[in-house]
Amino acid sequence: MVSTMKYFSTLKWRLKYVQHIVESNPYTYWFTKKFLTRISLFLPHEVDFYGFRHLMKQNAGLFLDIGANDGISCRSFRKLNNRWKILSIEANPFHEVELGRLKRKFHNFDFLIAAVGQTTGEPATLYVPAFRSISIHRVASLAREQVERNLSMLPFASHRRRLVYKEVVTRTLRVDDLSISPDIVKIDVEGAELNALLGMEKTIEAVRPFFLVEVKSDQFPSVNDFFSKKSYRPFGYHVKKDAFETFQGKPFRSFFFFPSEKCEGLPIFGEG
Repeated sequence: MVSTMKYFSTLKWRLKYVQHIVESNPYTYWFTKKFLTRISLFLPHEVDFYGFRHLMKQNAGLFLDIGANDGISCRSFRKLNNRWKILSIEANPFHEVELGRLKRKFHNFDFLIAAVGQTTGEPATLYVPAFRSISIHRVASLAREQVERNLSMLPFASHRRRLVYKEVVTRTLRVDDLSISPDIVKIDVEGAELNALLGMEKTIEAVRPFFLVEVKSDQFPSVNDFFSKKSYRPFGYHVKKDAFETFQGKPFRSFFFFPSEKCEGLPIFGEG
């Protein structure tokens, strides 16, 4: 089972190298993100998702997907687990149609359109870059400077001067107002991670869920400090070892944060 998973994982990431080349143009980037991620072979879309298998031992649970985009995280999680409930929250109203389609397709799945933060019901502006007729929704953010940083790291960065910014109005939502008990939380909100966490402090204290957070290097200290004060520990995921690596200053693209009292029994290396 593990060896088969590693084989397909390796094959998939080699294919993703070819995908990276194709994505050097905004049009082909849009195509690959819209269509290739619908193919089961390319799921889960992030290698870190394989780490979830160690965190969902019980038959029932709730996966809270903050920053759902077009449902790519939902589809990835469903490939690994078809029993748990999924609640996806996405700031961009553009994705409501696709998320609605997934709701009809998957059982135990629901979604909300809102920008997760410290308040509920406040208007917020989402900045969405566009290249002619193509909107690049995957790098949209509530902060325009964050969008510009995101674009600088994409394969077609040389096209940035030809991009325009669409301003999309959305509404804020505080997770604590939902009165939910998530077992695993994924956060990918392009620079708004700390605000999202501050809006779910009561939920964290009551439930103590596992987290996977995609956080940029300049924002990691504040996010790590938040978790440290709540007795959470940071880890990365190593797919070849199928284990979690203790954070010792080495940057990870995404970080797992585990409650210190729930680390026992998990495959962890690099301690001491």
